[in-house]
Amino acid sequence: MTDSETIRANFPYPLIPREPGLPDFIKINEVHTKGKANCASVTSTLGGGAHGLLGLGLSTATYLQITGHAFGWPLNPGLLPQNVVGTGAQMAEIVRRHKEELRVYRQVLATDLALKSQLLDVFEDIYFRGLRDRHTGFTSITYMQMITHLYTNYGIITAVDIMENEKRMDAPYDPSVAIESYFDQIEDAVEFAEAGNSPFTTSQITTKAFIQMFTTGLYKDECKAWNRLVPLSRTWTTFKLIFTAAARELREMQSMSGNTGYVNNVTQDILDQTTLALNTLASVASEDRQAVMNMATSQETVSTTLTSILSKLTALQNKVNSLENRFGNQQGNGNQDNGNQQNGNRNANRRTNANNESYCHTHGRTRNDNHTSATCEHPSSNHITTATLHNREGGSNRYCGNT
Repeated sequence: MTDSETIRANFPYPLIPREPGLPDFIKINEVHTKGKANCASVTSTLGGGAHGLLGLGLSTATYLQITGHAFGWPLNPGLLPQNVVGTGAQMAEIVRRHKEELRVYRQVLATDLALKSQLLDVFEDIYFRGLRDRHTGFTSITYMQMITHLYTNYGIITAVDIMENEKRMDAPYDPSVAIESYFDQIEDAVEFAEAGNSPFTTSQITTKAFIQMFTTGLYKDECKAWNRLVPLSRTWTTFKLIFTAAARELREMQSMSGNTGYVNNVTQDILDQTTLALNTLASVASEDRQAVMNMATSQETVSTTLTSILSKLTALQNKVNSLENRFGNQQGNGNQDNGNQQNGNRNANRRTNANNESYCHTHGRTRNDNHTSATCEHPSSNHITTATLHNREGGSNRYCGNT
């Protein structure tokens, strides 16, 4: 048996039933799901080392989102270098490394070949003719390229399908079932969106999942811990680790308190509130997207309008400053005129009220009925309120004459 045949024989799905006729999304996805399980079953240190060769069955972006690690095909190390000079230990290390690199490269190549041969056994060759080279066949084509070809040309996904997929992704998390079921819900939607050429970003995936966890009201501490993470650390893998541990601790606490259910304290009211919150969020998000589109299409008009408004405001400010200066001058002149008029009135009063005997202990004879010792508004420190013109009590003699 060749290396690829040996690898295929050890797959969890070594034989996948043939799918006659035209492929569709459901058929392709079922075969792809089994193919991914076969990829992951091959032990490897590539791509973080925890998912076998799953990277052969996923796009680079999706593998990074799901595992938090990058997966790349190893390079062919070629022949062992012959002109290297070094000590015996150094030469032995070079040989050892070359053998390991060659082993990893051949393992990946053989696994991919096993996956491709399996795919060609399931679907008729005619559906891959667009990829096949007349001379080399499918040698330079990877398993993932063949799967992508099937999705693109036969697993037709419409815009309506994409919308329905997002609705399934946003379905409320039910804390009464294992949290892994919810993770599957998210990952199924992610793969469907990728197959429909509408992939989600890592931020979109984790944000949607975070909202579901938060609205249950069961994982407040974990939600706070998630928010404290720096953006680069908010991966889907980290999210699953945090909330899987949280769900386990919740079950432990409920077991200790005598609860028999998974999350018996979650009432229907909480679930209803969760649904309402998600629907509201979806509505607001839709409105926000439309608002952003409107803003983008009118950006130039807004910029022109703002420039015009600023120009008018500057001109208006100049006019206000001019008016304030003019008003200030007029007010000053008016106050001076009023002062002169008041002085004239006081002099006139003094002239016309020569016989008035009104007197102020501090200011002397005032000839003003409103200014007496009793009514003085600015008395001195030794002011006497009972003093009169004829009984001054030691007060001022100003304007009193010989009286």
